[in-house]
Amino acid sequence: MLLVVLGAALVLGGCATPDRTPRIVDTALDEASSAVEVASLVVGLVADGRATRGVADTALLDVIDDVGIEQASLAEALPADPRAGAARDEAARAVADAAEALAHARAWVAGTSDDDATTVRERLDAVARSLDEAGA
Repeated sequence: MLLVVLGAALVLGGCATPDRTPRIVDTALDEASSAVEVASLVVGLVADGRATRGVADTALLDVIDDVGIEQASLAEALPADPRAGAARDEAARAVADAAEALAHARAWVAGTSDDDATTVRERLDAVARSLDEAGA
């Protein structure tokens, strides 16, 4: 009986997903890129005095949550071959860098970072380039 259950779990579970890895990678990179763009806009609005810190914090929390979901998707992806695994790993590093930059932007919005808005936006821009390169 145990072998039947294990066999069914393998057929219905993880073994059915390896071919989805490229789509998961593309989606994760796209979502992280969008999140970084939003964060850059938010930092600019706060720096220009056109958004309150509370509204900015809420916006950043939303995109941080989105990137966290994509990090989990990448971690759960089961690549079909080593090449797909390498692409997944590169995307996972780039998305993790995006999450770190978003957390830093949130810290700046909260006033707990010594950096200025220009430095925060430059960091976000560098992460955006890394995400683009990971998707190339």
